[in-house]
Amino acid sequence: MQFVPMKTLLQVAREDGYAVPSFCVWNAETMISVLETATDLKSPVILMTGPNEFGVMTPADMADTARTVARRFNLPAAYILDHGNSEE
Repeated sequence: MQFVPMKTLLQVAREDGYAVPSFCVWNAETMISVLETATDLKSPVILMTGPNEFGVMTPADMADTARTVARRFNLPAAYILDHGNSEE
């Protein structure tokens, strides 16, 4: 799977009347756990990372990891930066 824009994910949810859960992830293992569970539940999902996780992995490495992990799954999902410290 490739990530879809969150706007698209939420637009479909609004039209169909359901919520999309969002989870903070900080490594491949947490990403896999969230995506496995979302797949089992047939639920779209949003993965979030933020500045607190960047001590574990750089933003670029975190995004690369998320894209690599996401290839193993087939469900609508978005990946966002949650609560960034700056626009950069």
